[in-house]
Amino acid sequence: MVILIWIKRLLFVAAFAYAFVIALAYFMQRSFVYFPDTRPIAPDEAGLVDFKAVDITSSDLTLKSWWHAPEASQPVVLMFHGNAAALENRAFIMRDLQSWGFGVLGVGYPGYGGNAGNPSEANLIKTARANYDWLIQQGIDPNRIVIFGASLGSGVAMSLAPEVEAAGLVLEATFTGADDLGAKLMPLLPVKILAKDRWRNIDRAPDLKMPLSWYHGTRDEVIPFEMGKELFEAFPARKCATVFKGGYHNDLWGRGAGELVKRSVIAFAKNDLPC
Repeated sequence: MVILIWIKRLLFVAAFAYAFVIALAYFMQRSFVYFPDTRPIAPDEAGLVDFKAVDITSSDLTLKSWWHAPEASQPVVLMFHGNAAALENRAFIMRDLQSWGFGVLGVGYPGYGGNAGNPSEANLIKTARANYDWLIQQGIDPNRIVIFGASLGSGVAMSLAPEVEAAGLVLEATFTGADDLGAKLMPLLPVKILAKDRWRNIDRAPDLKMPLSWYHGTRDEVIPFEMGKELFEAFPARKCATVFKGGYHNDLWGRGAGELVKRSVIAFAKNDLPC
């Protein structure tokens, strides 16, 4: 009898602890997804002396993105970075894009880089559209715009691409859904029930009409390669896949992804594919 009482008590404590963990995960989940550097940093502080910060209004927020105008009639890359740090973390990519003559609009997220607001799927989707609309207002031809998203930014890019006209889409290290990824990382929690920001790329994939250039590293330690491959296979549009054997999550640019993106942007601007 005593043993049964202790078993019941242990089960109660375990159930209470599990419920507490679930509640904590639900209310704190966005702090597990978004890791912003909140410091206000200007482009020149990140070594981008030919860029300027521009104010772009998204809903009731005015956010700063980083802009470099294209040379002559060169394409423009609308760039969405990942979930950590802020635009300065991708300054080396923007510098390369600029050096190739492309225009670049590095999108500033709510809550990142000194911007007001808080990051969420709904807020980032609004921000993506506001930045695209800003380019159109500057007189940029949609057929010269290439949308580029990496990691979490691939979800932001995928929320926009099926809804607008553009020359093409480049995706780096992407995923089927943030809820799918969370379920893999935390299999003991009901992540798919709890998730507020699902970022269901695989549900949006069938609606993509523009050409796609996708790449992923086989040793990606953050987003499994097989998950990225599953998403790629769901796209019906004209598409190219590049696999970086041995590539991790954050080292692909130096493994040749930079040149791949360059070829992709040029090809898309000519209504062609890079493969």
